Amino acid sequence: MIPSLRHLSIVALLSITFPHVQAQEPKSSATAGTPHFTWLRLGEVKPDGWIREQMARDLKEGFAGHLDELCKEANSDIFVTGRNGLNRANTINSVHCQWWNGETEGNWWAGFIMMAYLSGDKDSIAKADAYVAHILAAQDSDGYMGVNSPDLRYKAGGELWTQACLFRGLLDDVELTGNKDVLKAVEQAVHYTMKSLTGKGTSIKFGVAGHDLMFCDVLERLYDLTGDVTYRDFGKWLYENACKTAPGDDSSLRSLLDSYAGLVGHGADTYEQIRVPLWLWSVTGREDLDTAWRNGIDKISRHSYPGGAAVSQEYIDDCPPDPTFTEFEYCAAKELQWSMESALQKTGETRFADRTELIWFNDEQGGRLANGSALTYLTNENRLRCDDMTPDGLHKQTRNRFSPTQKL
Repeated sequence: MIPSLRHLSIVALLSITFPHVQAQEPKSSATAGTPHFTWLRLGEVKPDGWIREQMARDLKEGFAGHLDELCKEANSDIFVTGRNGLNRANTINSVHCQWWNGETEGNWWAGFIMMAYLSGDKDSIAKADAYVAHILAAQDSDGYMGVNSPDLRYKAGGELWTQACLFRGLLDDVELTGNKDVLKAVEQAVHYTMKSLTGKGTSIKFGVAGHDLMFCDVLERLYDLTGDVTYRDFGKWLYENACKTAPGDDSSLRSLLDSYAGLVGHGADTYEQIRVPLWLWSVTGREDLDTAWRNGIDKISRHSYPGGAAVSQEYIDDCPPDPTFTEFEYCAAKELQWSMESALQKTGETRFADRTELIWFNDEQGGRLANGSALTYLTNENRLRCDDMTPDGLHKQTRNRFSPTQKL
C-alpha cells in the first residue's frame, strides 16, 4: 500500500531542492519543541502522474481495495460486533491471536482511507466514510474504542497496538475531511485509555505485544493537532514503562545508549520504535534521548541494504545485510520509512529524505507486483527464487512468495 502522502509531501518538496547527501552530516540545529519542519496536512499535496495511477489501480484491481473480500482477518468487525471477551475470542486468523485481526483491520482501513481520498475515487471515498461512521456509532459511552469487551479491557496484550492501528486511520480521516466529530471521538477514546492505565498504576507488559509502544504515534499526532501536553506526558510515561518491563529490547534506553549492542529483536518493532525516543527528544530536549535515537539510526545502518530496507527475517538477530541470503519484511520496510520521515521532520537532515526516497522507490516497489495484486512478506534484494523456500533453497519458508494476504 502506498505510504502516507502526509509524509511524502515533505519529501517530494525536498527532493526537488536538495541533491542526494551522504549519511555523514552535522547535527541539525533543531531544538526541543521546535521541529525543523511542520507536517503538511494530509491531502494538502495530492499525488499525480504514475503515483496516482498506481493508487487508483491498487484500489480497483489490487488487494489494497479488496482485502476485506480476501481474508477474514480484515472483515471480522473486531472493533464493533467482533470484540473479544472472557467467553468469546476473536481468533479467526492463521495464528489464533486475539489482537491480530485488530492490527489487520485497523492498518488496512487506515491505508484505504488515505488512498481513497488522495486518489479521489468516489466509490472508495463512500466506502471509507461508511466505515468511519460505523466505528464512531459503536463507541462506548465511556469513550472506549477497541477490540475488547469490558470484561477483558487492558488485561491482554495488543490492546494499545490495535487502538493505535485504528486511531491512526481515524486521524487520517480528520485531516482529509476536517471532521471534528472524529477528532473528538479519538480524543475521548485516548483519554479513557490514559485514565484506565495511569489511574491504576498499571505497568504494561510490553513483552506480550511490543507493538503496544506505538500508541505513541497517536499521542504524537494528537499533541501536534491540539497542543495538549497530556499526550506528551503520557508518551513519556509509556516509554519509561517499556524500558522498565523490557530493558533488553533494542529500543529501550539502556540498549540504545550502548552503541556496541547489536540489533536482535523483531524487525518491525525495532524499526518503528526508534521514532519514540526521537519524538520524546524533540519535545523534551533530553540529551540522553538524543543520543539514544541517533545511536539507533547508526545501528540500523549496519543492517541496511542498498535498496533502503534493513534485515528483518521476523528477527534481526544481528545479521549483516547479505542481499542474496538475508531478507527483509515488507512491514518492517514500511516502519523504517516512517521513522526516517519522522527524523527528517524533526531534524531537517536531508539524509533522512534520501533514505525515505530510497526505500519507497526501490525495496518497497521491488517487493510488490506492479498491478498491486500481491507482495512478498519476505524479500531478498538479489531474488533468485520465490517459491515458498528460503533463499538458499534448503528450507521451507511460506512467507517467501507473492500473495495478497500472506497466510501462514
